[in-house]
Amino acid sequence: MSSKAGGRKRKRDSSIGSRAGNLPATGAGVSAPTPDSVPSTSTADTMDVQDQATPASDLNVIAFAEKRSREIRTLLDALSTAPVGKQIFQQLPRHMRRRAMSYNIKRLPKRLRGLAAKQTSQAKIPKRHRKKYRKRPGNKKIAYAKRQTVNQWLETHVWHAKRFHMLTKWGYKVADYPNDKGFRAAFRASAEECLMTDMSYLVCMELEGPEAVLLEGIQQLTASDIGRTFAFKDYRDGHLEGTCILYEPQKYPFNPIGPVKFIWQAALNDSVSRKINLWLHPCITDQLREILVKIFQMELVSPGPPVASDVAMDEAEKLEIPAYVSADCLEFSGDTGIILRILKKQFVRLRLTGPKSTLVLKNVLLNVDFDAEIAEGSWKHAFGDPVIRETALSQASVWKEMSATPNESAVRNASVLGLIVRDPRLALPASKVSLSRISATADDAECSRYPDRSKKLSFSLLWNGEVRERVRTERVTDQEMNRRRSALPVPGMDLQMGVEESWIPVVLIRNSGYNRTSRLSRLEYGAGWDIIMPSGWGMSFWIPLVYNGARVCGQRDLRTVSLHELSLQLPFDFPDSKAGIAEKLDSRKQLEAKHQRYPPNKRPNFLKLGVASPFLSPWNVLFNNWIRFSSEISLFKSVFELEAEAIGKEDNEPGFHIIRNLRLLAILKGFLGEGKQLEEVINGNLELFSKHRQGLVPVVLNLSSGGAATEFALICAPTKEDLECRKATSDFGGPVEPKHPDPFRKSKARERRKLQMEKLLGDADNVLDQCSRKTIGYVIKGGFSFICGHNIAVGFCSLIGFLWMVRDIWMGQSERKVLVRSAHSFQYRFADVEMDILDVKF
Repeated sequence: MSSKAGGRKRKRDSSIGSRAGNLPATGAGVSAPTPDSVPSTSTADTMDVQDQATPASDLNVIAFAEKRSREIRTLLDALSTAPVGKQIFQQLPRHMRRRAMSYNIKRLPKRLRGLAAKQTSQAKIPKRHRKKYRKRPGNKKIAYAKRQTVNQWLETHVWHAKRFHMLTKWGYKVADYPNDKGFRAAFRASAEECLMTDMSYLVCMELEGPEAVLLEGIQQLTASDIGRTFAFKDYRDGHLEGTCILYEPQKYPFNPIGPVKFIWQAALNDSVSRKINLWLHPCITDQLREILVKIFQMELVSPGPPVASDVAMDEAEKLEIPAYVSADCLEFSGDTGIILRILKKQFVRLRLTGPKSTLVLKNVLLNVDFDAEIAEGSWKHAFGDPVIRETALSQASVWKEMSATPNESAVRNASVLGLIVRDPRLALPASKVSLSRISATADDAECSRYPDRSKKLSFSLLWNGEVRERVRTERVTDQEMNRRRSALPVPGMDLQMGVEESWIPVVLIRNSGYNRTSRLSRLEYGAGWDIIMPSGWGMSFWIPLVYNGARVCGQRDLRTVSLHELSLQLPFDFPDSKAGIAEKLDSRKQLEAKHQRYPPNKRPNFLKLGVASPFLSPWNVLFNNWIRFSSEISLFKSVFELEAEAIGKEDNEPGFHIIRNLRLLAILKGFLGEGKQLEEVINGNLELFSKHRQGLVPVVLNLSSGGAATEFALICAPTKEDLECRKATSDFGGPVEPKHPDPFRKSKARERRKLQMEKLLGDADNVLDQCSRKTIGYVIKGGFSFICGHNIAVGFCSLIGFLWMVRDIWMGQSERKVLVRSAHSFQYRFADVEMDILDVKF
């Protein structure tokens, strides 16, 4: 132990000696050096020895730096050179690093930007993926034109595609519904502010020829029983835009084509030749064109003017892009002197709905200064004609003096006003305007101020094809406008274009909205304007209108407005037309495919629900069933003597029709009151009832006691017991349909599902007695009404079933109630029946 301890002590002593400067120890056993034993040295060597032996009292900086210059140089080189494999921004502390430093040098501290720039310049730029080159074409206009070979785009398509769900309909890409808001926002805009939609998919047909020949031909497609026709005086003078439902020649009241809007062009001189513009839905364009060509005995003359396009003609030919669609721009003529032109995509038509739509338009449509200097060769020289100039000044005065909230007494429904306005981009607000902060009160007017029949205020140069083309080509591009706006000395100044400023002819058409008194809608709901302008100017008007407070909607919101306005919309609400049948068949395929995609345990069993046709309203079957039922019980035998087998002889031609006769609708509306004797009324109008014995009655259902009614819901006649239960119990919501037996319940699961689908996909043969209450009709549309605070619906009922219900069910009852049952429910709901003359919208 002693030897080990001695060894550790000696080791410790040696280490202490080494830390002391490696001087010899003076411990025991070691003799101290004597002066004689020290070798002789110089004075400098003596000082070094003294420095090592004793601590220095001061430091010679220069000498210290000279001896360590190599170490300092190595340290500076290490600080100025980036480590191998690291970027400059990676040398910073973590709290100073930013993600953008990897591609933005200015994010780095100033002392490192030079090194970063040097390092970036030496780095290899990675090659971009080929997919990005495909997604970003060099010329977007040409790429867009190639994508429109099947379904065409509106001028506002790109704007809509970024904000809306798009829908492929009628050969177009149209907006369906916005991505941000729901139904309530659209209703609020239409009821309190301004709702705007692009209606440019409507097709314009122009008929030119002698007025007498025109009227003789197109009057074959209308009937005076359903309203005003083409020959109405205010229509022929051009003061009002007309609306009527067209039928195939000599087929009224069957085979309707669909509703059209038309404007007789006002001429400043008396001429035998007249022009009329027909505005129609694209789903009936081909059908009406074939009928007009046959009536006036016309033949194809030329493909007509090319569709306005921003794609250069030479580039279009290289890429095999058609300059015009041959089926869309056609011109026909014949020996009768009538010329038919298809002016598709020659106009842009926008619709503004709401009480503040006039206010929005007055902020965008600014009158021009007719005394301003005009460039040489411009189309504006047409206003040198004193008659045209005086008419334009009168139109500008009317627009300037018009109230921001006109009512129907101030501006008549369907009034037409032509205007010449400035480029709306010149008055573009700096930011969007909120209409909710602007209050608008209706002005009281004692008499009608517009239209003034003494002046032709509906005259417009918009209908002149040469003027339209000049206006489109003389338009200043957005790039040039932005360049000049950025060069202004003070931001926000008004841009003065001088002689290069564009003048645009537009046509305004007034929509008065709902114009009757009813508890289911609101007076003047849906009022607004339609504005028609030349093609190429769509986005130039669209953006200023949006910035001035107009809210944009799509097809779904148009259906919502149509429901609140109690109007019918083509093609969805026209089941007796070819377009309506095609739309319903297409909808049936989609609903059936959606039903089959559900898991078996999530599919409603319509056989147990007692619904024979859940995806399509079988109007022909319903009518045939009521014909047989009326013959069995000898109901109105003197009136409705009709063999059920004779109905619907031709394929794709319905054996029923919607009753649109104003006189018959007024008689049927009288049955909703008390004191009407059914037999006496029918015998007094025997010929009228006999003519429309195959008709369907339009009804409006008010579900004030609760419940919802959607498309394909059953409209059933209640029993007297149901009405008595409702009188006895105030909270009686309605009867419940008993569960029907499933005829395939004993089959195996896989086979049972197959047989059930075959039963549903087949055509129903009996819908009158498909449930415990007799079915008299179907709902075509319904939903929650923000005006009423509960659900409402619009549907059609069989005329025979309606009269049977009036005689056998409602007789002696104070209320006019029907039962409504959704196709997915067993519960019936009571609904009040109302009859109204439903307007037509498209």
